[in-house]
This record gives sequence, structure tokens and C-alpha cells, in this order.
Amino acid sequence: PPHHTPLAAPAIAVAVTIAAILGGTLMATFKTHDGPAVVDLAQVSSDWQVSDGYLSITITQFGNPVTGSFADWTADITFDPDAGPDFGHVAVTIAIGSLTLGSVTDQAMGDDFFDVAQFPTALFTGPITASDAGYVVNGELRLRGVTAPVVLSFVLTDNADGSVAMKGDTTLDRQTFQIGQSMDDETNLGFPVHIDVDLTATKTAP
Repeated sequence: PPHHTPLAAPAIAVAVTIAAILGGTLMATFKTHDGPAVVDLAQVSSDWQVSDGYLSITITQFGNPVTGSFADWTADITFDPDAGPDFGHVAVTIAIGSLTLGSVTDQAMGDDFFDVAQFPTALFTGPITASDAGYVVNGELRLRGVTAPVVLSFVLTDNADGSVAMKGDTTLDRQTFQIGQSMDDETNLGFPVHIDVDLTATKTAP
């Protein structure tokens, strides 16, 4: 069945984006609420049970960080730790309208920013390979009609209870995706947007 997992705003991050995994294929759905601007993502089955986690963004508004999170997204991940150097592949679909971003949530959905009416979803895809610190996805993000390369680094940690923790992050430039074009400097809204992913998953029984 689909997972109903609250994705809270972090003490930190797309995707991403990625559930922590030890092997096989992971396809997970995260969904907590519906709204008039939230597209209904297709349900997917999962080889892993996600017990908690979040996908969040942090922007800089008037010099101060503002963090929000996406509630609705799906992840399709194939990962085999013994298959290197190519360990698998990830595809994450995000319902943009599920973003909560403090007092600027409604503004973020507008034409000059995410333009959720015209572009209701974002898609991140890419292969999983090893990095010096863990793993990396050298992928592409399609957001607001623009497709651009995005590199997401992440690490996996085995927990004592048999679950696996995944933490990853990346930083985007909002200008790359034509977000906030009326704000062509950083006086009101900074250019960098930081993405954080933090998940705990347990492999389900066959």
C-alpha cells in the first residue's frame, strides 16, 4: 500500500529525493494532504517501508532563511550495492502544489515563481554511482518547463533495528529554472535554493 508519511520541515533537506536502500528496487509514495493546486500523483508500490522522512527546501528571503517541505511525492529507485560502479537509478516526481513555505506559500505557487497551474510537477532522474563520501546521483531536474543538470550527494547508514537511514542534499540556482524572474538580484530573494532529503526505510518482507 502507499505510505502516508509526514514530511516535516527539517532541522536542515528532492529530489529528491531518495530513500535509503540496501538492494533491489524501491518505489515509494509519500502523501499527506490534498489541495486545489496539488496534482494527484499516481500510486506506486514499494519494496521498502518508509517510517519517516522529509523532502525540504530552504530559500533566503530578505537575508533570512525560510524552510519549507513538500508533502506529496513519489520515488522509483533501483539500487544494488554490489553492482558498482553503476549502482542503480532514481526517478522522483514531486507535486509542487504540496509545498508549504511559511507565509509565502501562496506567493510561491504564483506565475512568477513555481507557476503551479501550468507546471504542477517536477521530475528528478539520474543514475546512482559512488562518491568519495558515499553515493551521488548525477541527474537532471525538470522544473517549471526547464530541464537542467543537478547533482545530489547522499549517504546511507544502517540502524540497529534493521532499517536504513538516507541523508542527501544539493543546491540549485532559482535563475536556472526561471523562478522569480522579476527579482533579478538577491535583495528580496536569494539565488541559491538548498534541497535536503532525510529518510528512514525498512525492507518489506517478500
